[in-house]
Amino acid sequence: MQWNIILAVCIAFLLFVVNIQNKDIEKLEQENNSHQVVADNAIKTVSLFNKISKITQSNNEKIVKDVEKKIVYINKGVESSKCADKYVPNSAANELFQLADSLRAKSSYATTSKFTK
Repeated sequence: MQWNIILAVCIAFLLFVVNIQNKDIEKLEQENNSHQVVADNAIKTVSLFNKISKITQSNNEKIVKDVEKKIVYINKGVESSKCADKYVPNSAANELFQLADSLRAKSSYATTSKFTK
């Protein structure tokens, strides 16, 4: 008879311990899921920033190529002109700087540098 009581107490104790462990396991699984969501969001954010960076770099390279073509075209156009050796009037230079600033503001290239006038 005594063995039956001892066995019942042991089984009750084991069930109690298993119940506590199951609760701990559930809590750990919830924490793990939460941490996984945070890690996934961080990875997605980094991936998004990398894509934006690549697109911005590609756009900037395209702008640089376009500007280089225009510089060559302008240099060829004024190569034989006598006025090419003369200084540009300040008012005309200022208008060109304003145009450059407005184009820069419209582009996706985020810089705060300005041409010195």
